[in-house]
Amino acid sequence: MVFHPLLKNSRILFTIDNCQHCNIYKQFIQKININLNFDKQIDVVDCTKYYEFGIVTDPRIKLFSKHIGGSYPILFFEGRKLSGAQTRAETEARILAMCIGSFKKRYEPENKELDLIGKNLFFDKDCEYHNGRLICTG
Repeated sequence: MVFHPLLKNSRILFTIDNCQHCNIYKQFIQKININLNFDKQIDVVDCTKYYEFGIVTDPRIKLFSKHIGGSYPILFFEGRKLSGAQTRAETEARILAMCIGSFKKRYEPENKELDLIGKNLFFDKDCEYHNGRLICTG
């Protein structure tokens, strides 16, 4: 099976309007793109017209349509399809970990609790919720 090169090398987020999860992804991607090298930035493609009316407004929608399957948001990152994170923190940590080698400079997140760059990203810690926050030890 031969894949289109764009399927293997792209960093594309497909979203629709009026989707709370899509808006969370878009906000974070916009913040992180500022610090990524230009050729490593994640493109955001609005699929609202495709989702509602079947109108293709970007040629990449047609190329990825069989992989999208009507579920949004979907991030295609260098050959991997990512969708359905549990929490905002999990989503941001996952994207940061994938982009770690693509930053122009050290990334400084607004929320210092999410600063995972250079730290052990393996989930081998004991975690519990205390007062609405996830606390991990170990």
